Amino acid sequence: DSFDGVVMAEVLEHLRIDPLYTLREVRWVLRPDGVLLVTTPNLHHLARMVNYVKRSGVMWSTPVESYATLETKGHMGHNRVYTSEDLIETLEYCGFGVDSVEYMMMEWDYWESGERGSSSVKSTVARVLCERVPRLRKALAAVATPDV
Repeated sequence: DSFDGVVMAEVLEHLRIDPLYTLREVRWVLRPDGVLLVTTPNLHHLARMVNYVKRSGVMWSTPVESYATLETKGHMGHNRVYTSEDLIETLEYCGFGVDSVEYMMMEWDYWESGERGSSSVKSTVARVLCERVPRLRKALAAVATPDV
């Protein structure tokens, strides 16, 4: 009962050991009327779906690729990417009531980072699709409050 709010911006997907423990600790330190804001990448993002098809149904890198990244960079990047349903289930399991979940696309998000500012056909089509089909947007934002 110490904090009015907690922001976990692009954190949850990096937790390798026990994100449930972390969320329960956040729940414990929030006041009963406190608010948790979580943002995390969206598993259903258009570019991620295209990559999935290109890799013949492989969503993540191989174990060797993942752990070699840990060796060279000191971290593995995203341990787990969530769907909106996954995020809601996880938050509720950890003692939160989920007030809202929205799909986000920032104006600077393009198809690929190499195309930043590009007006290529691929980039334009991707932007239009993500505008019209929110589920394909890059990130999720959830607002949750402790269940009392």
